[in-house]
Amino acid sequence: MQAIGLFAAALLFLLTAGGALALGGWLLVRRRERGPAVGGEGVALALTAGWALAAFGLGAQAVLAGALLSLSYLAWLWTLYRLFAHDKRDKSVALIRPVVAALAFVELLQLPLLMAQAGSPHAATAFVVFAAILRLLFSVGALMLVHNLYAGASPQARQALGWPAAGLGALWLYELNFATLVYLTGSPSALLATLRGAATLVLVATLAVGAMRHDGNLAFRPSRKVAFQSLSLLVIGAYLVVMVTVAQALAYLGGESARLLQAGFVVLAAA
Repeated sequence: MQAIGLFAAALLFLLTAGGALALGGWLLVRRRERGPAVGGEGVALALTAGWALAAFGLGAQAVLAGALLSLSYLAWLWTLYRLFAHDKRDKSVALIRPVVAALAFVELLQLPLLMAQAGSPHAATAFVVFAAILRLLFSVGALMLVHNLYAGASPQARQALGWPAAGLGALWLYELNFATLVYLTGSPSALLATLRGAATLVLVATLAVGAMRHDGNLAFRPSRKVAFQSLSLLVIGAYLVVMVTVAQALAYLGGESARLLQAGFVVLAAA
């Protein structure tokens, strides 16, 4: 069974790397036909492929894999910001730029933390938990931006923005779950770290479908000026409260009841 799991993990990383490189090459060839986010998409896909290859060769929790993952998230964040330029909302919604800058700073802090973990094994747990808190903040902010990208778009713009928004949402929803569990347990799960490849593969697939179905240079009308929406913050906050409550219940129950509750919660979270 362990051999099958290792093979499945390797296949997942190789599929992610190959899909990201193939899509990046296709976008590069057709870059004149794409929209303002094509440059960010190309860099993000290249870094994603690098992360998948590093995870395949060194393991998903290797320092190099972690650094490439952070850099790819920064590139995807820039891509998300450039997607707002499809209908000029990068200029009309004042809060977008400060939020993007703050999230980029938070994610950049992951790099010195990775170095600190490698240099101080005795304090690795503290660094892992702090890194999880930072990734939680990043995921919450990124999901709020994804929500604003789609919710504030005109009906015409949604036809093209829906696919990348869905892919980025899937990626950072998974990261939100992963970071929350790391924070609650104090250590990353090797299985869940490997399954990041599945979330990334979903992102690559949705971007590919969206790129093939819609021209990136559609002549969108600028959306009316809309307020920055924070409804997603309430939803994510409620989710985190539920996660903490379940974690405390698991710690209190223990034994078979804890495993049963954990399985049920995983099914509910997946739904």
